[in-house]
Amino acid sequence: MQKNGGAEKHIVERLRRAMIAMKQTWSIGGRLFKDDYERRMKMFNALVESIALYGAEMWGWRNEERVDRVKKKYVKWILGLDRKTPNYILAEETKMRELRLEAMKRAIKYEETARKSRKKIVVECMKALDREERGSEENK
Repeated sequence: MQKNGGAEKHIVERLRRAMIAMKQTWSIGGRLFKDDYERRMKMFNALVESIALYGAEMWGWRNEERVDRVKKKYVKWILGLDRKTPNYILAEETKMRELRLEAMKRAIKYEETARKSRKKIVVECMKALDREERGSEENK
């Protein structure tokens, strides 16, 4: 987290590391599971997705579309598609779930868990966030 409450540096670093892991996963999957799409996607989910979504509980509400680019690039790579293949066709044909939606799910689950916490400081922080949100909505 940054002083201003943003997470831009963290997101950029996660994406950088995810790209590195994706390239390594690609080479391993290419050698071991050349024509097995499902296994290669399982490798992606286990190795790359976990790196990309680390800390998503904090920034998951931002609806980061950049994290989806990593997965779309990998799937196009696996299937041997041109880089210019439209993403809507890719999503429709492969029925893959978007990483940004997974990040939002994590953020929702984290917030629900924090609201149910028995620790006084966590509950106070959540109440303060609620007050800030109401205040900003009233100002708009």
